[in-house]
Amino acid sequence: MKVIDSKRQIFEISEWGSILLDGIELSPADSKLVKDVENQVSIVELKSGLKISAQSWIGVLRFDNFELRIVPKLAGENIGLIEMIEFTTGISGLKENVGMITLDTQGNNLFDLLSLLFAKACEKVSRIGMLSDYVEREDTLKVLRGRLLPDRQALRHYGQVDQIECRYDEFEKDIPENQVLSAVLAICARNVGEQSIKRNLRVMQSVFDEICDPSECDIASARHQIIYNRRNEHYREALDLAWLLIDGLGIRNIMEAGKTRCFAFLIDMNTLFENFVHKVINHFIDKKEFRVQYQRKDRSIIWNAITKRPYSSIIPDIMVESRGLDPVIRIPIDAKYKLYDDRKISPSDIYQCFLYAYAYKDVSTGVVPISLLIYPSSQDASQPIHLNIRGREKSSAAEIIAISLSIPKVLKDIKSGSQGVSMKRLFEIIQKAMCDDLSAKALSKTNVSG
Repeated sequence: MKVIDSKRQIFEISEWGSILLDGIELSPADSKLVKDVENQVSIVELKSGLKISAQSWIGVLRFDNFELRIVPKLAGENIGLIEMIEFTTGISGLKENVGMITLDTQGNNLFDLLSLLFAKACEKVSRIGMLSDYVEREDTLKVLRGRLLPDRQALRHYGQVDQIECRYDEFEKDIPENQVLSAVLAICARNVGEQSIKRNLRVMQSVFDEICDPSECDIASARHQIIYNRRNEHYREALDLAWLLIDGLGIRNIMEAGKTRCFAFLIDMNTLFENFVHKVINHFIDKKEFRVQYQRKDRSIIWNAITKRPYSSIIPDIMVESRGLDPVIRIPIDAKYKLYDDRKISPSDIYQCFLYAYAYKDVSTGVVPISLLIYPSSQDASQPIHLNIRGREKSSAAEIIAISLSIPKVLKDIKSGSQGVSMKRLFEIIQKAMCDDLSAKALSKTNVSG
């Protein structure tokens, strides 16, 4: 535990860490917040305080009388996390801003840091130009404009010619893109702790409030309505950050913003790590030889033996497939954001990887099926863990290889354009598995023809 500010009672712990806070009681608003985040952070009331245990979620929890910051231990703290998010999500503006704001944000929480980046992205939008578009409006006018609404006209103004119910298109800036940015600017401004960041957000909020009414925006549906094109492409960075902030706050906090001082901003590192590993493999792999798929759903594996129909799907995090081979060679990969540097791999993860290996094996080759498990590490390159699943005959039925990746080291390798030890080892394992399977296929065909 780290005490950031004893007077304001601001505490900091690392992901998967825990803390005991003596003499702190929860208010009714605090208790509601605890209920909202019970699946992300464990908060237990003791006789004389609280016991808080973090998991794979990082961010900030603000209660009535104290604030808890959960920082990423394995991603290189908040700045490293920003670079990880930039690479994973493709939000291009983060990289150029991270170095500039590092010194200004020391001591601030992750929500404040992302809010500052969001304010800068909105400022960039305003410099390039606010978008206008045609918006459908309905109103009572003195002259006909657009289309007449005959049913409404008959009900409201029967026999009147100076009151006409019309539906028409208005070219204006009160559109979903601007409404979303304005709404999220207001939410961030209410919740950030750093006053200078709050001022930046308020300034940008006033700019957007002049051109649109955020109260008309349905944030949940706007996400699916907005389609990028040449006209609104410069909004992409700001909107991507807006969705990131909305996801971290949760739709419930969005709807209740301003009603209480308490709020939570949490990012699921397990989901982020899965996406990160997929992007890293796809970045370094030879795309002429291999195809990389993320969250590939397969309903052809588990069947109902009675009805002879698919029963459920299996979805490996990542699937590496060979190109140009028939049949295709597949290697399933599972990404787990867990501290396996310090403890054994959990049985549940072993069972899951074994299922993937066995499900995608090719019985015609006789090669032991393989699956990979990738986890984050604080070390530069630790030795892979090789696990064999053996049957009663003592022969290996499947092999699982657990490989660690140092997130800061991988990000550094991406910048330099080179592969570090961990990545080289990963691709050597993939290549060897592919070659073993390919050699077995060739041998099997030779034996058949002979």
